[in-house]
Amino acid sequence: MLGLVSAAGCSPSPPTVIDTPVLLMNPSGRAPLAGLLTFRTDQRVRATLTIRDDESNTITATPNDGFDTEHELMVLGLKPGRINTIEVSLETQRGLAAPGPSIDVETKPLPDSVPPIDVRVSRPPRMEPGVTFLPVFDSDVENVGFIVALDAQGEVIWYYDVAVDEPRRMENGHFLMMDDFGERRRLVEVDMLGRTVRRWYATGITNDPPDGAIPVATDTFHHDVIILPSGNFMALSTELRRVEDYPTSDTDPSAPREPRDIAADRIIEFVPETGEIVRSWNLYDLLDPNRIAQSFDATYFYNGAYDNVRDEPPVDWSHANSLVYEELTDTLILSIRKMSAIVKIDLAASELVWILGDPTGWSPEFQDLLLEPVGAVDWPYGQHAPEILPGGNLLVYDNGSWGRAYPPNEGAPIEERYSQAVEYAIDEQSMTVRQIWSYGGFDTDHFYSAFAGEADRLPQTGNILLTNGGQEVDDAGRPFYAGYESDVWPRVKLSIIEVTHETPAEKLWEVSIDTVDGGWGAYRAERLPSLYP
Repeated sequence: MLGLVSAAGCSPSPPTVIDTPVLLMNPSGRAPLAGLLTFRTDQRVRATLTIRDDESNTITATPNDGFDTEHELMVLGLKPGRINTIEVSLETQRGLAAPGPSIDVETKPLPDSVPPIDVRVSRPPRMEPGVTFLPVFDSDVENVGFIVALDAQGEVIWYYDVAVDEPRRMENGHFLMMDDFGERRRLVEVDMLGRTVRRWYATGITNDPPDGAIPVATDTFHHDVIILPSGNFMALSTELRRVEDYPTSDTDPSAPREPRDIAADRIIEFVPETGEIVRSWNLYDLLDPNRIAQSFDATYFYNGAYDNVRDEPPVDWSHANSLVYEELTDTLILSIRKMSAIVKIDLAASELVWILGDPTGWSPEFQDLLLEPVGAVDWPYGQHAPEILPGGNLLVYDNGSWGRAYPPNEGAPIEERYSQAVEYAIDEQSMTVRQIWSYGGFDTDHFYSAFAGEADRLPQTGNILLTNGGQEVDDAGRPFYAGYESDVWPRVKLSIIEVTHETPAEKLWEVSIDTVDGGWGAYRAERLPSLYP
């Protein structure tokens, strides 16, 4: 009995750090505001980081949920050009807490390549909480770009200093993205310290594959790659087809025809561990080959990919830009920019389910697949990034390209051009579509993004996040449209807007990137709960 009383009376000692912590900033050379903190403790503990800057802003995170004596912790959320304090707190499995070390680190200012970010509206109490990840590219300078992470005040709290395409956050917190901006041949998985985890390369036209990369037997990777419930990857690629009598005009159906190579989109499903393609579909086999693609002679998108294999750039025939997979039905919703159409594909049957878009120009055998409008419906033109909402409706970023007409009306004045986020309700039984909600146009908030863009529903608040990623302006900052065949390339700006999903919508957040000598664009922005997984 005495021994039991004595044991019960012993108080466990608090955990302590038994060596000097080491903070290695930017271990990859690509994420300057991220660091790796290593130390050891005398007991198994879980460590929590509190990061404070010299303006009393605070971020608290527990990088690893497990308990251990050896600790490697990602330090994320440091702000540039100031002194940041990292405070470590320790907790044992019994719940005993103790303070750990405190480390001051002075970060460098943002490089000149990162343009100023103008915060125009910020109402944090009503905004979706989290961090906005924005991949930015300079349309005036080849291979200049980065990903920035912004807090609610529009301040940069992390960035990845490499030009990339379409980063997707994985469940493990890494990013899956395309890392050769012009050639469109490689995929990469990168952690939040900027370290490369895995790579894949398209073997079809690659002469110099990266060391250790996994080969995938296709020509390109572009615009989108998603992770299926099976763990396989599904990606957009391309495949060349030779067409002997392709049109020479996208506005005059009676124009003469000539032989041309076309770059048609190919959808591939492959095993990430091996690169083996298990299923694939070519859009030229599914869509109407007789419908003329809009602005097909704007061939710049694939120039870097096919410049070594063809004397003449291939026609940009379909230009799909997003993938939305439905597991229950094994179907895919796909945005096809050059057709100004959104389609649903039954993957097992390799056939179309429906077509949402302007009905003009489709061959007779496709007429039964066209959704009939119920009430007033704005057809999307040059659209991007459809998304299925919780109730089953479809949210789309409608660029309003080509003068909102098929064939294109390139003469439409800039004052009549607009982009918008649009919500559609589709009834597959009756093959009809209704327009439920929109934001943009002339009666809410007039903006025009000739290319790029996205509309996302945010999960906690239901707010809508819009990426107006390709707004052309003249030297004075006024809306401008040069046209794809013009020798004049205008200044390009971008803006990110968060609005309520109601009518009328209320703007809660707006940030803009616009420099006199820059051409800043972005496809997608994502609001994620945290920098940490």
